[in-house]
Amino acid sequence: MPGISQTLRKQMVSFIHEVRTLDLKKLPSVSESIDWARVLVLLQASELGHEVVKDTLNVLLKYEADIEATMPQVSTFIAKASRQNVFG
Repeated sequence: MPGISQTLRKQMVSFIHEVRTLDLKKLPSVSESIDWARVLVLLQASELGHEVVKDTLNVLLKYEADIEATMPQVSTFIAKASRQNVFG
């Protein structure tokens, strides 16, 4: 994805990996991941934060039930993604 920072790219990969471990109706595909990356670049996000994820999760996940199931884990997933960026 042109224009995406290395930090954001690594955090997104980690975050999406964590989301894919959940029991969701539809796990995010490559297409949804690219769409989410585009939105984050348009919003000029340099890294994942709780607010930007909360505001854009509907791009990554297509079903309201999946969004509701994921929301309680967002902070944990962001923390893991941030650690991955530091150590990974």
